Parts: sequence; structure tokens; C-alpha cells
Amino acid sequence: MKLTFKPADMRHRVTFQEKIRTQDSNGLETYTWTDVTNAISIPASVIPLSGKEFLTSQQTTNSINARVTIYKNTAIDESMKMVFDSQDYNIISILPDPTNQIYYNLMVSKYG
Repeated sequence: MKLTFKPADMRHRVTFQEKIRTQDSNGLETYTWTDVTNAISIPASVIPLSGKEFLTSQQTTNSINARVTIYKNTAIDESMKMVFDSQDYNIISILPDPTNQIYYNLMVSKYG
């Protein structure tokens, strides 16, 4: 079986975070993002696919869509976010590699 992806392509580092709900002494709920223990500074290949800039409410906003390849990690799901180069990315989908089941391909997006 021929690998279409080489481990040497994983030259970036990404961290995954999950949203944690906490309650303060007044009973108010707050949400914070916390690093996932098994997904801190893991090797990845981050490839930007598209980017665009648009005007919303008199502000210029841009969006970036990217494909990220990581080693298979069952600690990660779509409710989390990915941090790369100090930027937060929403996870759109997680696709297992159909050829060898070693990698996950993630589709991510960033607005900002």
C-alpha cells in the first residue's frame, strides 16, 4: 500500500482545546477553553485552501479555510477548536484517511 502523505510533511504544531463549563460562586455559568491533554503541540500539516475578505457591519472581516492532517487521535472531536500559530480555528469536520487509517484530515475555518 502506497502512502500518499509523508510524515516529514508534518512540520507544524497544533493544539486542540475543549470548551469547559464552570459555575462561579453566584451560580453564573461561564465557558472557558482548556487544552486537551492528549492533543497539545502535536505534529500536523496545515494547508490553507481558501481565504476571503468581506465587509460586515462596517468592519472588514476575513475567513480562512484549511486542511489539517494529523496522526489519528480519538481524543479530538468536532466540538473542539484547534490553535495554530496563536490563531483559533473551528473544526468543521474530521475525516479518517480511507487508505491506511493512520491519519485524520480535518477541515477547519477561521474568522477574524
